[in-house]
Amino acid sequence: MRSEHIIVQRIVVRRDLSHDMADKLLADIRTEVAYLDALQAPMPSLHNEVFHH
Repeated sequence: MRSEHIIVQRIVVRRDLSHDMADKLLADIRTEVAYLDALQAPMPSLHNEVFHH
C-alpha cells in the first residue's frame, strides 16, 4: 500500500488528561469508527474540499 492511501488522525490532548477521560475518549473513538465502518457509501460533503494541515 502506498502512503498516499493512508489516512492519519492526530489527536492532541491536555497533559493532565485523566485515565477516566482517556477511557471515555477511546470509547467515543471506537463508537465513531464503528459508525464510519458501517456506512454503505461515502459521507456526504457540503464542499468538495480536502483539508490539508
